[in-house]
Parts: sequence; C-alpha cells; structure tokens
Amino acid sequence: GQKQRLYEEGKVSKPKSKSAVKDEPFTLPEDWTWVRLCRIAKVDDPNPSHRMPEYVKEGIPFISAESLVGRDSIDFSSGKKVKQSTLSEQIERFSILPGSFALSRIGTIGKTRFLPRERTYCMSHSLCVISPYSPNSVSPDYLRRVVSSGLVLEQAVEGTQSIGVPDLGMGVIRSFKIPLPSKEEQERIADILDHVVPLCDSLEDQLLQQNAVGDRLLSESLLTAGQERETLLVGQ
Repeated sequence: GQKQRLYEEGKVSKPKSKSAVKDEPFTLPEDWTWVRLCRIAKVDDPNPSHRMPEYVKEGIPFISAESLVGRDSIDFSSGKKVKQSTLSEQIERFSILPGSFALSRIGTIGKTRFLPRERTYCMSHSLCVISPYSPNSVSPDYLRRVVSSGLVLEQAVEGTQSIGVPDLGMGVIRSFKIPLPSKEEQERIADILDHVVPLCDSLEDQLLQQNAVGDRLLSESLLTAGQERETLLVGQ
C-alpha cells in the first residue's frame, strides 16, 4: 500500500525488527533477527537422569555421539543395545517430529544428524534432540546448518562445562543465539549449502589423499637416501 511505497522511495524508514537477544553477536541484515534456540525449537535431553540404561546382548540400538559417523550418517549397528523398556520410556518422554535432528553435546560437540521418525532406536544423553516448533516458519535444514556452524559452536565452546571431556549443558544449548531471516531466505541458504558443502567435502578428501601420498613419498625418499648413505659409508 502507501506505506510500502514510501518505504521503497526512501521517504519513510522501515521500523527495525526487535531482536529477542540482548547481546547480539553482530548486526544482522534488515529483516533478520536474533532469537534464542528455545524460542523456535524444542530441545530434549533423551536421558535426563544421565544414568546408563541396562545393556543387553540383543536389543534396541542405543546411539550416542560416537554413532554420528562419516559426513552425514548414523551407525545404528555397532553401538550398545538396550531393553525395549528403555525405548518405551524415551517414546513417552519426547517425540521425533518432522525435521527433528540430533546434536552431539558430549565429547565431540557440534555434529548434527536428521533423525528417522520410526522409533527403532534409543539415544544417549551425549546427544540432544532439536525439533523446530513450526517447520512452516523455521526451515529444519537451515536450523541444522546454523546449529552446527562456527558461529554457534563458538557459543558452545564458551558454555562447555567440563575440564576433561567437553560437556555442553542443555541450558546453554537452549540459549544459543540463532540468526533468523525469512523462511524463503532460510530455504535459499540451505539449498545453496546443500550444493556447496558436498563440493567442499570432496575437495577436502582429495587434499587429504594428496597429503597422504606426499607424506608416503617423502618417507620413502628419506629411507632410500638413508640406505644409499649407509652403502657409501660401508664402501669406504
């Protein structure tokens, strides 16, 4: 209407969106806002007592931070197994919704994986479950990318509680400062990252392979040079 036309002509300044965060890490573009994670997503501790369940030889897979393997996989086969009663308790305690993902919070901090909706597994307290309240307004893909980004992981390092094994408290996670644009912008950013990140991962793998080959060639060259020197010394 008329107000929008005045905005576009620069005659009236747009009101700034009110941030839900007091200490903003930096100034965001217009139409973005800072929000606490707990305002836009439910954050569940799968095992709030932090007591280890009873393990069994044959049972329900019990995944932990160590189960988040590779670039984007969950290993359900190699970990411990628990009783059906443990699964029933977790099903009653929290839900796995469309867009729910796990975040590793003990040991290796910051790994994320989308979780299967079918409840055929249990989860350790070394993971937490993050579920956007409204996937229609908050893109799960975008939120997962942000939560595992350097921006948020810096907040995680500041909130680490343990001197030994890193241990990120649930209160710190719920208080993460999240930069939030419009849903359309979230989806655009997530789509770009879905294309760019695999390329970066592939380049990283190639560099690691080249470095490994270079290290092997260097070791072989040094070994050969050492053997030749020993031969010359013996010949004298």
